[in-house]
Amino acid sequence: NNNLNIDAFVFLKKKITRNPFPPQFNNIVKTKTSSTTTRIHGLAEWRDNVFAPEDDDDDNLLLGGNLRKPICLLPFPFEDALLQGQTKALNLYEDRFIQLFDRAMKEHEGVMGMALINESVEDEDDDDEENVNIVINDLIPLCEVTAFNNMGDDLGVFCTIQCVGRASMEYIMEHEPGYMTAICTETIDEGSIDLIMGDKIATSIDDMIKTLSGLESELYECLQKKQERDGTLPDNVRIISSKTSDDFVDYDDGDEEVPSRLERYQQAYKEAYESDMQGYLDDNTIEGYKPGHNARELTAMSWAAYSTESHVALDAEHRIDALDTENALDRLKLALFILTEKCKLVEEEVRINKADLDGA
Repeated sequence: NNNLNIDAFVFLKKKITRNPFPPQFNNIVKTKTSSTTTRIHGLAEWRDNVFAPEDDDDDNLLLGGNLRKPICLLPFPFEDALLQGQTKALNLYEDRFIQLFDRAMKEHEGVMGMALINESVEDEDDDDEENVNIVINDLIPLCEVTAFNNMGDDLGVFCTIQCVGRASMEYIMEHEPGYMTAICTETIDEGSIDLIMGDKIATSIDDMIKTLSGLESELYECLQKKQERDGTLPDNVRIISSKTSDDFVDYDDGDEEVPSRLERYQQAYKEAYESDMQGYLDDNTIEGYKPGHNARELTAMSWAAYSTESHVALDAEHRIDALDTENALDRLKLALFILTEKCKLVEEEVRINKADLDGA
């Protein structure tokens, strides 16, 4: 495939909003701070207080050392999967999803899961109708409700969820209320991190993202010049428009340009680091060698490396792969490979377009 899907910010100096709610809601959104110990709901409380029902089919509720837990599931296309620390603003206006939200807040400590749905279209049958298979991924991003406001029957519930972990679905428990609840087992990275190896890979990822971010800026300048000269963009370049994403709706005057890949990576790292509740025993010093990153920092980097695109759909399959990894080191290795391939692609485009401009 020789077509190039360039990050949206390269072409579109789009605006994004800092506030996911319209201005009329600014003064009434109720928020809770997930970084304090005084919060009412959250992942820690869900771990401690929520258990599978007594009539669970399996008498042994322990699986792999983790307790099975019930969870309410909101359906999302798999392209919308959130990774550690990422947030999403929602407007729940259907009765079934408002009931789901109420149950998650009252019974599940404000924790809900993302049911990632993938639709595949098979060949047409004898009646010339397409057969659509709907598959629910057994990987579940675990999310806390971090901000919410119930606006009544007309507007429903406005809320923001943040991914704070992941789980594996065991089975769907019920579907009768119109929404899904399931039994799941929280997934935690296996083993300890090889800090020396992780530090080397993480440093390479940092350097690669800085290089890629610079190359994209350089490519943007080249394409601007070519568009001014020719009136169009090259045939093999496809603009990924951000206008279809609610994240780019402009509600206030405090908007800003879409950040660069490096800036998005830095923000994703901060969010992943601050929302991490995994707990680590690794010491940062190994036989006289002190790595530049500790286990928690490496874990945050292993998630942030998959959150550098301006539109999550561009990296959807890689994000699902990241959710399915067993440890941070595997995620770091995969991320470095993906970023290296992207860097090669953009570097080649810069070379081609510079040569074209120089020969003009």
